[in-house]
Amino acid sequence: MAEGDRICGLPDQVLFDILSRLPSTTVVRTSILSNRWKNLWHSVPTVDLDSALFNEAFLPGTLFSRPNNPKFRFLRFASSLILSLVRDGKQAILNFRLTCKNGTLCDYSYLKLWIDAAVQRSVEKIEISLPSATAIKLPRSIVTCHTLVVLKIEQLIVDLGGSVVQLPRLKTLHIDGAVFAKPLHLCLLLNGCPNLEDLKIKSLTLWHDGDGDSIPYVSGLNYSFPKLMRADVSSMYLRLEYVTRTFVTFGNLIHMKLCMFDCKWGLLVRLLGFCPVLRILHVDEASDERSALGLKNEPVPDCMSRLRECTITNFKSVDADMEFATYIMQNASVLLRMTIRSTSSLSQEERMGLLQDLFIIPRISRACLVIFK
Repeated sequence: MAEGDRICGLPDQVLFDILSRLPSTTVVRTSILSNRWKNLWHSVPTVDLDSALFNEAFLPGTLFSRPNNPKFRFLRFASSLILSLVRDGKQAILNFRLTCKNGTLCDYSYLKLWIDAAVQRSVEKIEISLPSATAIKLPRSIVTCHTLVVLKIEQLIVDLGGSVVQLPRLKTLHIDGAVFAKPLHLCLLLNGCPNLEDLKIKSLTLWHDGDGDSIPYVSGLNYSFPKLMRADVSSMYLRLEYVTRTFVTFGNLIHMKLCMFDCKWGLLVRLLGFCPVLRILHVDEASDERSALGLKNEPVPDCMSRLRECTITNFKSVDADMEFATYIMQNASVLLRMTIRSTSSLSQEERMGLLQDLFIIPRISRACLVIFK
């Protein structure tokens, strides 16, 4: 076999795997390579749309007046691609990725059309990344997709209306910069993911309708996440009072990362009581106000017998922070590493004093190593 023909000799499944890692525009272009490749792209189970490949300036009002307009070309290519896959009744769309950093190039009606087609074709992974200024809603067909395993959304509006969320196979949920029409809709989304294992929430906004900024407790919702193993929550204004009032349980959570805008250490310890097998805790303090009120009155969480690593970022030399660090080191019986990253506003003298105070704290775990940065 000639050197240049080696790739053509690979099995179809290997070629499908290779093509699934490429943008769909590139995949379609392979049809001109040879007769072997002519129809191969029809069987690739991945749709990967990137508007950056259609990046000429968009002139409003000229969508259909200029065939070379980037929005026209992008929407036409994406719709034609998906339509060609839908025509083959047996072809699955297992992976759907949309990256559209230019908000003028995306349109809700088209997005809904594409997502509906992917859902009908047993999609397992959906990734949607839009620019922050785009007011496009999440197509509701996503939240009833029984085949979906991975969902990653960026800069979308989540308005569930009266939709019932049923995502029985979803294991990974990443939300970045999304806006929820109501706090309840976040609860409904999470409630519909009974097998969730990996949760990441960043820069989330909750719209409110007169109920303050509370996350409501709703009778009949299951606030239990028995399979959740990793949770990373940052840049989300959510008071711990509301989380701890909903009786949330994270029975299998082993790694939790929180960015706290409301540093109430007593409430955080209460939250740890719902994480009985937690092993790794990362806390980033994003508030100048800290409180240890009620910390000593909270029962010692079960996870203190399993916690191996604790990291506190933006640590200050204030009593509340020291009380929490002391609480962890005096109760975490198998703690291996306590990492303290002090806030940059501390002077060198304050840092040295803080370092001395940390090292004289009694530790229940003899193997505990205190790291100060």
